[in-house]
Amino acid sequence: MQMNWFGINCIRQALRRPIVRFSLMLMVSSACATTCLSAAEDGLAVKGNMQQGSSTIIVDRLVATVNNQPITQSEILWQIALDPAGPTGPPQPALYSAVLHQLIDLKLLDQEAEKLPANEITDADIDRYSDTLMKQFPSEAEFRKRLAPVGLTNEIMRERVRHRLEILHFIDFRFRAFVIVTPQEIEQYYQKIFVPSAREKGQVVPPLDQVSRAIERDLADQKVAGEMTTWFEEARRRSDIVVLYEP
Repeated sequence: MQMNWFGINCIRQALRRPIVRFSLMLMVSSACATTCLSAAEDGLAVKGNMQQGSSTIIVDRLVATVNNQPITQSEILWQIALDPAGPTGPPQPALYSAVLHQLIDLKLLDQEAEKLPANEITDADIDRYSDTLMKQFPSEAEFRKRLAPVGLTNEIMRERVRHRLEILHFIDFRFRAFVIVTPQEIEQYYQKIFVPSAREKGQVVPPLDQVSRAIERDLADQKVAGEMTTWFEEARRRSDIVVLYEP
């Protein structure tokens, strides 16, 4: 399943597209987080601040935990809403499951990113990224229309964008900084892949010097994706991942 919001295949697309950390809709305290996790057997997240004598209010479904950090159903709905190619109605079980496992991978990335010194993300950075994301939709009105039904407010959206940018910095630091593409690799790709593909499509084949930078980026992306695939496999093995609800 190809979406621009990440399983392993989605992460590969994410090397050029936005990446988001799907933060919880419930801004719970550490005490409330413990309460949420204790409700895991029921698959529910509970509201943290309740008046004395009031009954528990169910506000979200706890669908998984990754090293004791929760993933909620709202996060799945947000992820789907922010995909221009995603459905506007309730997700089918296959899509729900795919997005859940994408979020698990993102949570693993996010947990590693938090171990590094924080990069300063400015309001201007968030504005630029939000504008780029919005332009993937037919219009701003359509973009807002997708967010409203799943409770994705502007404040939550900006926080998500900030975390997305932090993960992008982590990917650059952890993976891309160590990638080297040689001139020989660029030449080989041009002769064996780029030229035959262009001719098959009936396109005029540009000289190598006009496309070498683009080929270099493609090859770098492939190498980063390969490194990330290996990293995800190892991260899953050493992590405590519990799926509590999957249709």
